[in-house]
Amino acid sequence: MIDLIASTMVEDDTELTIRNEQHKILAKGEWWKDRIYPYYLSKMKGFLWTDSNKIIIDIKE
Repeated sequence: MIDLIASTMVEDDTELTIRNEQHKILAKGEWWKDRIYPYYLSKMKGFLWTDSNKIIIDIKE
């Protein structure tokens, strides 16, 4: 997941939604928020980028 956060797709105001494999929301906010930080090293299952500057990231458990 850290590679996605470091990419040019994620800007300071991009809203990230982190979900588990059952699509339960684990965290939501900008990449620099404390609630997102614990998931930086998680392995991604996939992600969805929207035109409204939002990214939904599904992580593997």
